[in-house]
Amino acid sequence: MGEKILEQESELSKPTLALIICNLGNLSLLQGNFKVSRGYFEKSLKIGREIDDNPAIANSLIGLGSISVFQGDIHNALVYYQECLEISRAMNEKRGTAMCLNNLGMVAIHQNEYEKAKDYYEESLAIYREIGLKSQLANPLHNLGLIAENIGEFEQAEKYYKESLALNRESGSKRGIANTLLNLGLVSHNRGNYDMAQNLLEECGAMHRELEDKLGIGFYNYGLGMVYSSRAKYDEALKFFEVSIAIRKEIGDKSGIINSLNHLGVVYLLTNNIDKARSCIEQSHSCNTELGDEWATSVSLVVLAGVEIAENNFEQAASMTGIAESKLKSLSRVWEKGIEILATQNAVKLRETLGDDEFRKHYEAGTNMTTEEVVELAGLNNVK
Repeated sequence: MGEKILEQESELSKPTLALIICNLGNLSLLQGNFKVSRGYFEKSLKIGREIDDNPAIANSLIGLGSISVFQGDIHNALVYYQECLEISRAMNEKRGTAMCLNNLGMVAIHQNEYEKAKDYYEESLAIYREIGLKSQLANPLHNLGLIAENIGEFEQAEKYYKESLALNRESGSKRGIANTLLNLGLVSHNRGNYDMAQNLLEECGAMHRELEDKLGIGFYNYGLGMVYSSRAKYDEALKFFEVSIAIRKEIGDKSGIINSLNHLGVVYLLTNNIDKARSCIEQSHSCNTELGDEWATSVSLVVLAGVEIAENNFEQAASMTGIAESKLKSLSRVWEKGIEILATQNAVKLRETLGDDEFRKHYEAGTNMTTEEVVELAGLNNVK
């Protein structure tokens, strides 16, 4: 369809052409085709700049920023969104301003700057309320739920998500409904309500498949993998994590790949496939070298500590536990339920094996290590 439209490029005015190409970018983005989507947005941005069409420039920048967030390129996402915000404010375009603020909040979440993110979302909400766009309130409310979820305030997160879900149902936004069901499922999992989590995730998965949303399908498989892992149904968990990795690799969701690999490593560890567990963490580390996601690093270290315990390297495991928990504390975040349980089990085993004093000594040594020292300790420095 896009190719047929672009065949008529010479017959279209440049503002019309920029709008059509940007819309094709949005369609590809919603389907998880990031490479194709980026090409469209870059072309519409170029045309917009050539003709000084600020709306075309702003819409293209939002699209490029969204792709950057999904692919873990937070620096460029920030650049795109900030320019878009400046343009929207200069045009006094309040809806665009609110959208940019909402997106800047997502960047702040990725940077673990939760107070800044909250400020962005609340400003976005205020603008949407001012201009009477009730249907748009769902996005910032959803993202306020994400902040609460990340810092472990699950009851508050659930309230935000349910409010967002009601607004999405009222407006008929299938994508909004699916995304909110996903996060309600993840919150239910973290609260130990596995039946509800599975039901919510299966409902959201059906909607994402209907929408042909590859990003959402990847998240759905990841979420169900965690539920099945928590239920000790490891064969099913493996299948879902492997599917999520395949989809996330296909669309270039680097952050998602890292998270799925970490949890796949947990399943292999719990089924005593120690070499495969280590391999998952090595792959996760290699992928994370570019992104530098400290929270994902802390998760990897928890899994790797479990691997070291299985291989009787107890002192190394204690140091890894120390640095993992130190990183987590500095980020003001919590781990997902399966990782939290594994970290607790690791600490219990290490105290039983080393004794409290010896465990504490190596644990404290870990908290004082740099990431580079931990990577060397873990034998990950030669992993490519």
